[in-house]
Amino acid sequence: MIDEKWIRDYYKAADSMNMKEYLEYHTDDLKFRFGSNETTTGKEPVEQSLTHLWNALQSMSHTMTGLWIQDNVAIVEADVTYTRKDGKVVPLPAATIIRIENGKAFDVRVNMDINPLFA
Repeated sequence: MIDEKWIRDYYKAADSMNMKEYLEYHTDDLKFRFGSNETTTGKEPVEQSLTHLWNALQSMSHTMTGLWIQDNVAIVEADVTYTRKDGKVVPLPAATIIRIENGKAFDVRVNMDINPLFA
């Protein structure tokens, strides 16, 4: 079962940018889609994709502005603040759908236009 505490802990792990800790929240056969990118399947490809993004960042933080939970699905609305390695701060809105099974996310869909981060 998914609850607000699980979601807050999930985003705390993401914001720590500790890949091992973050991936612990996911199943091995995870499906992950970020923005308009292709869906990535499996922890290793997701790690490679996120490492590329996280390597461009000094930090990131999610501020939840909305949360809806129904059964094993959470929809999270958030303002994400990215700080690039050059010090530029880029705030972006996001809506993420997370599907959970046995306490782990098996399907994550981050809906965000990430392009302003690299402009």
